[in-house]
Amino acid sequence: MTFRGRCTDRDHHVINSHHTAAEKGSLIYLLPERVLRSRVGASTVMHEQLHRLADAVSPRLSIQVIPDGAPHPGNSGAFVIATLPGDSRIAYSAAEPHGRIFDGRSDVERLHERFADIATYALPADLSVALIREIADEVWKP
Repeated sequence: MTFRGRCTDRDHHVINSHHTAAEKGSLIYLLPERVLRSRVGASTVMHEQLHRLADAVSPRLSIQVIPDGAPHPGNSGAFVIATLPGDSRIAYSAAEPHGRIFDGRSDVERLHERFADIATYALPADLSVALIREIADEVWKP
């Protein structure tokens, strides 16, 4: 199963997943840089959590940061795309007060294209890890 995610200010994640029997699974998570600078705990907690986030990156987990100021089409809300056995796809889109589930091919493809679009604005994983550590040390070091 492959997961792809995006984080926005309004919704803190978006995941696109793809599953095949041969895959062990992976996660690709996209988030805007400003999320790393948003306080959700004490400085000590923020510093530690950002370093743990950077340490978690592996061949099965990619975290990619969309730099501040990079205009991107990722502010419309969170969504998930899952490819099921038999290659059928469904999608979930977060909305207030309730999200929606889509199984129509055109809706799912539109969300898949949107994720691919958003991903083009993100830094590669290695540069993202360096930026996460830099923010942890410069902004949140206790």
